[in-house]
Amino acid sequence: MIYFPHDNDHQTRRERLIAAVLPVIREWTKALAVVTLFALIMNLFFPRYAVEGRSMEPTLHETDRLFVSNLDIMTRLPQRGEVVILTSPHDGDTVVKRVIGLPGETVEVRGGVVYIDGAALDEPYINEPPRYTGRWVIGEHQYFILGDNRNHSLDSSDYGPIDESIIHGVVKFRWFPFDSLYNFPLPQYR
Repeated sequence: MIYFPHDNDHQTRRERLIAAVLPVIREWTKALAVVTLFALIMNLFFPRYAVEGRSMEPTLHETDRLFVSNLDIMTRLPQRGEVVILTSPHDGDTVVKRVIGLPGETVEVRGGVVYIDGAALDEPYINEPPRYTGRWVIGEHQYFILGDNRNHSLDSSDYGPIDESIIHGVVKFRWFPFDSLYNFPLPQYR
C-alpha cells in the first residue's frame, strides 16, 4: 500500500471547486436580491396599468400602458387636473379618471361647461362638452372626478363625489405604445 501523507495546505479538487464557485454564487445572490427588491419597490410604489374602455379619450386610448405613482398619493393630496387611478365606487373596478373638484368646492355642469364655485373651467383635453347637467357639493376628504370623454364615462356625474381613500395613484406617463410616449403635466387652468 502506498501512503500519501495529508498536507493541510494542499486542497482537494472539491475544496478548490467550492472555493472558486462560492464567491460567484454570493455575487449572483446579491444581484438577485437587489433586482427583487427593486421590482418589489417599483410594483408597490410605481405600478403599471393598462387602459380599458373609452372614458378618457382623447387623452388615453384602449390598450395604452401607464406608469403610475402611488407615492404621490401617500405624500400629498390630489390636485385639480391630475389623472388618477381609483377604485370605482360603482362596481369596485380599477379605473382612470381626472380630478375636477376638490374638497369644499361646488361643481356645477350646465350648458356643456363645468363650473367650480361659479367659475368656468377651461378644459381643452375633453372629447366633447358634457350633455348632462347637475350640481354637486364636495365634502371634506372628497373629490369630484370625471372622464375626459364626458358623455361616455361612468364617473362622479353618475355617483357623486368620491372619498379620497379610494384614489390610489397619479398617472405620470404613458409608456406604450412607444410612438405615443407622453407625460401628464398638470393643466394650467385660467
